[in-house]
Amino acid sequence: RKSDYKPPVRSPGHIALIRDLKLHQFDVTFRVRSTKDTGNHRDCCVFFGYQDDQHFYYVHLGAKPDPHSGQIMIVKEAPRLAMTKNQKLTPWDDQWHTVRVTRRATGMIQDFFDDMEKPHMEVTDKTFAAGRIGIGSFDDLNEFDDIVVRSHD
Repeated sequence: RKSDYKPPVRSPGHIALIRDLKLHQFDVTFRVRSTKDTGNHRDCCVFFGYQDDQHFYYVHLGAKPDPHSGQIMIVKEAPRLAMTKNQKLTPWDDQWHTVRVTRRATGMIQDFFDDMEKPHMEVTDKTFAAGRIGIGSFDDLNEFDDIVVRSHD
């Protein structure tokens, strides 16, 4: 669960970004399986609006929400800050799950976990526009498959 990457501010340590792709409006959908039960903060992250290692958004799909887990976050020259006040559990187990994150020019950000009709979390923010997109985790182990990014720019 350790990464050689050390972010300059408190934020995820496992980030895989798509090279040469910057989008403002998009849908990213994929399947993910958590491969290690780490309890309440068992997680997966989706990164977007990524400008650099101190300016980006991410959806943290942590098992049990609190101010640092299970929220839509912003990193802006300071440790991550929750933009949502989510209280819904993310029902992690050892099975494959489908995730979708949607972003629109209005600033609307939504994430979906297994149920693609009803958002798991949502918020509106326009701090960052186009940026890189990626997947990873705060400090957990996951397998990813069937990643599809659809541009709406």
